[in-house]
Amino acid sequence: SLPVLVRVPFLADVPGMRREGADEVVSQELESAAEVVQRVLRGAGASAQRVEGALGELYARHGCAEAAAATA
Repeated sequence: SLPVLVRVPFLADVPGMRREGADEVVSQELESAAEVVQRVLRGAGASAQRVEGALGELYARHGCAEAAAATA
């Protein structure tokens, strides 16, 4: 069987899509936040390891285990 991947605009939409059976839900809102965090940290001279750690924290905090694992 194929996994069901869904893209939603807001974090608030994620739980509903998971309840409906989506295997993975990507939130545009969270992706935008991650991009801002990444740019700010890189602009401040943070190491790649620090940037990845911050992104992992952000994803984990919002229940995105797949994305958090990808940054580990």
